[in-house]
Amino acid sequence: PDNKPSSYYFLDNMDISKWKKNGIIMQNTFYDGIDFFNRCTQAGIDIFPGEYSELKRFAPDCNSMLFIDKYIFKNLEKKLPNILDFIKSYLGNDFKDEFHLTFLCSNVVDGKLIVPASNFTKAINSINEINGVSVQIFIDNSLPTTDRLFFTNYSFGNISHPFDRNAEFTQNFIGREDNFTLVDERYRKQIRELKRWNSYIERIPEEMGIMKMKYQNNVFKNRLFTLD
Repeated sequence: PDNKPSSYYFLDNMDISKWKKNGIIMQNTFYDGIDFFNRCTQAGIDIFPGEYSELKRFAPDCNSMLFIDKYIFKNLEKKLPNILDFIKSYLGNDFKDEFHLTFLCSNVVDGKLIVPASNFTKAINSINEINGVSVQIFIDNSLPTTDRLFFTNYSFGNISHPFDRNAEFTQNFIGREDNFTLVDERYRKQIRELKRWNSYIERIPEEMGIMKMKYQNNVFKNRLFTLD
């Protein structure tokens, strides 16, 4: 299971607590097949600043996340408490593994710096206080999207205008389809998307002139980018 972070396991074993602590989805001998994480697929849920911890009820087990938002670290004073609550909502109460968290964002618009380096440092330091989270921030000022996207090892979604104003939360659970073929198609689409975003990350230099383009509290490759 450690090498297959997006797989589902159905075990003839009553005790699955070890693996659930690793952010891996498992079902034991009590599973009746009726509800397979249906709560994790949501469309257009209203979410307000100060309420991001409530997203916990929609979060699947997971151990890694990619968040793409050009200006997620702009207006950091307003956003940071909600960013931290959002991250915590995806960490299970018993999670014991290393959680991989990657942000892909920008800091310049129309040639003007709008996110100072101090914001990235503050974000890293604040997230570092969450036990077990390895976090990295990559800056790319040519990102081809204005959407706010996120991926975990079992879901993908978006949040309109996240963290500093009223927004809508949408999430799709990869395994929620009527047959195996559709689940496989959704999984393969997720892999393609993750590889596309990783291609941007891999070409980002450490620095561009005097501007730092990478921040992290640990050197790691997000396990999302190892899926195949």
